[in-house]
Amino acid sequence: MKKLVVAVWGAEKTCKTTMALTFPKPMYHFDLDVGGFERARDRFEGQDIVSESFATPLQVERLMGKVNVTTRASRRIVGVREVWQEFLVKYVELLKDEKLETIVIDSATQLWTICHQGFLQERQENQKPGTPPRESLLPIEYGEPNARMRSILYAARSYKKNLVLTHYPRDVYAQKVTAKGIEDYKTGGIEIDGFRQTSALVDVVVSTYLSEVSLPDQKNKVKVPAANVTLSGIGLGMIGKGLEPTYDGLVRLYEECKKAS
Repeated sequence: MKKLVVAVWGAEKTCKTTMALTFPKPMYHFDLDVGGFERARDRFEGQDIVSESFATPLQVERLMGKVNVTTRASRRIVGVREVWQEFLVKYVELLKDEKLETIVIDSATQLWTICHQGFLQERQENQKPGTPPRESLLPIEYGEPNARMRSILYAARSYKKNLVLTHYPRDVYAQKVTAKGIEDYKTGGIEIDGFRQTSALVDVVVSTYLSEVSLPDQKNKVKVPAANVTLSGIGLGMIGKGLEPTYDGLVRLYEECKKAS
């Protein structure tokens, strides 16, 4: 199987990280959400996995229970650009490691936040002294953060690494005309939260969830991890198919669909 760039997305505790950690070793795990690896590590004891945390100042303050973090952060961003640069230096180092098989970015939802907020911090730092700090990027300014995220995905292919990106879901919104004017509303759908071009750039998109199954006694039910392929660039026959939420499960589905085509 060739090296893959895979996006794994789902709600919390649907085994996104667990699936990512089943990919070939040696593996490096970027713990950007701080703590996601700890819930899964016991199942991978003794395997060749290195995990390191890259926490933003905002995350650290939340962990310490400080208040008014969001209000402060909305005015002046501090330390996020540095986390992005630290991530980038480590990522390039890993790409050059010929022995390394897989890089996991957990989560890529958080990486996108670090990317565009770090760029906003750069813009704030370049403002004239005494000017109120900008609170957001202009739509036209997202070109640079978008290019930075694309380079992360392209680089994994260039250096022939498996790259697994975990993502949270977000609600899909649309607009409608009401008596109050044009209003946003939830459509009821969900999509990958984070860098919007992710689905178009990865090889496979896998959705994880918990499926309820009956025990042999037929009286009780338990929830077990499950997954299905929502998009695939390596085989259209894979789309919509269920699979065991593991690397081996993904490979088996690919081979089955390849034989059937």
